[in-house]
Amino acid sequence: MTWPVTTQGQVEARNTGVLRNFCRQLRKRFKVILLGLLLATAMSSWVFRLTGPIDLRADAGVYFILGSSIAQGKGYRLLHEPGEIRATQYPPLMPILVAVHQVMLGSNDPALVGYALRLTALFTYLAFTTATYIAVRQLLPTMAALAVVLLTLLSFYAYFMSNLLMPEIMYAGITAVFISLNTRSSRKSSRSRELLSFCLATAAFGLRTIGVALYAAWVGEAILKRDLRQAFMRLTLSAIAIGAWQTYVRYVEAREDYLVPVYEYQRAPYLFYNVSYFRNVLLSDPFSQSARVNATDLLKRIGGNVRRLPVALAEAATAERHIWLPVWTGQYTRKWPRALDLALGTLGLAIVAGLIIQVAQGYFVVPLYVAATIIMVCTVPWPVQLPRYLWPLTPFLLTGLIFFLLRVQERLQVVLLRMPRYTRYLTVSVPLTCLLTQQATVFYRAHTSWLVDAVYRDQAGATIRQRVFGYFPSDLAIDQASDWLGQHAQAGEVVATSSPPLVFLRTGLKSVMPPFETNPERAQTLLDQVPVTFLFLETSSRNINGRSTSEWVAPVVEMYPSNWNQVYASSDGMLKIYRRVHLARE
Repeated sequence: MTWPVTTQGQVEARNTGVLRNFCRQLRKRFKVILLGLLLATAMSSWVFRLTGPIDLRADAGVYFILGSSIAQGKGYRLLHEPGEIRATQYPPLMPILVAVHQVMLGSNDPALVGYALRLTALFTYLAFTTATYIAVRQLLPTMAALAVVLLTLLSFYAYFMSNLLMPEIMYAGITAVFISLNTRSSRKSSRSRELLSFCLATAAFGLRTIGVALYAAWVGEAILKRDLRQAFMRLTLSAIAIGAWQTYVRYVEAREDYLVPVYEYQRAPYLFYNVSYFRNVLLSDPFSQSARVNATDLLKRIGGNVRRLPVALAEAATAERHIWLPVWTGQYTRKWPRALDLALGTLGLAIVAGLIIQVAQGYFVVPLYVAATIIMVCTVPWPVQLPRYLWPLTPFLLTGLIFFLLRVQERLQVVLLRMPRYTRYLTVSVPLTCLLTQQATVFYRAHTSWLVDAVYRDQAGATIRQRVFGYFPSDLAIDQASDWLGQHAQAGEVVATSSPPLVFLRTGLKSVMPPFETNPERAQTLLDQVPVTFLFLETSSRNINGRSTSEWVAPVVEMYPSNWNQVYASSDGMLKIYRRVHLARE
């Protein structure tokens, strides 16, 4: 038998064929590989924080309480308030999700349900990553889309908000799917796409009131395409959805139990958890019983927010100014050099320029959505919250930045024809490399230094441990004070604190905000109407949008020392608890 002889050329040809086939298969799967890289990046954050229940600080506690109310068949109520009043601030989709978890688990225990919600948040984060990549990929080349999603995942608010029971991540994911459906103005409309777009926009609005921006972008796109019939249909559907929620709010506000509350200031416009956004935002000062804002004051407020906007856009897309420096210095600070403001402002203006370029190229939905969101955000009276409110825009802000950088690169290619070709790409690669380096450094610092164990006791006295970002001394003081209340307070007593939802979830005690009243005599009268048993005097300004409750509480205990007996003080003195001397003794 004669064996076939394989020549060197045949071997080389076969190897070349194998290599070509491998490269062909690699190209086919390249996008899937990149998506896998992004999902691995997303998971790299969650590996460090799968311990304990999801974080219920700040607004997260309200969502959990509303979900408990729905699960218990009580309706949409704030269970921590005396009288368990009906809620009007938040749309109900997030609380409904909480209620589903509680019904499935047969429990409203914040520790048990909170851990299930943490796992749900993980899968939501992965879905958000996938949806964002698909949406951005329709706007940018593959590698540019990869950079945008990486920067989004490395942005501080991405992992910080995903660790809280907050709707931002889910809202951003739904928004990304909506934009994927409506990216190109050349796409022909269909009934199924219109219906799905409406459902997505309604889901976004059901998560956050600012989801109105999606409706605005949806209607605005049809107008820019000069399809007035389609614009009218979209406007009608949007009005029905928005009107349904507003009808509920008006129904609650017209009820006798709203007009005659359990205690006098329960529905005061400055008590933001207890009233609608509309009533709170319309105050000239959202932290006092002030008059409604007039046209002049509103224009000043909008003007002030517009001046802050370039920096706020850059902060939303990266990290807040006071976070940029600690990653290099190791120390947290609220002071920063003017050069940082200049750099962030320039970045923000480049983002705006990129969005304008998108409009010129026929991409309407993203710029309209960003513009509508910005218009709404600029009316709020809490400048400190601008980066947080703008964060869901992050992948599309970064997309705008890359549009701008690509346009600059095109111009340089025309002007600098004799320059080496690789130098022309530095316009895009250098800024993105700098941003990726900064964001990766913030990511590393956040997960090695700012992600810590918080330990507290639940209502049953069991020790609960959870992983949280940004656990400041004021947060530790609240947890320790809640532990003390759990051991010393009695059922039926009421607490006045800057964090009523959290204290209620920790102790089971009805909890309210103190009155934002600068007149101590008036404040004392209002506290007695609740009546408040335990009064928190907190010096931290982190809990109420940069304001400390001490400016309202301290004058009361100073003017009426015989009415309030100090029964607790945190080790650092940041928080003191005063117990009301029994009214019968007066």
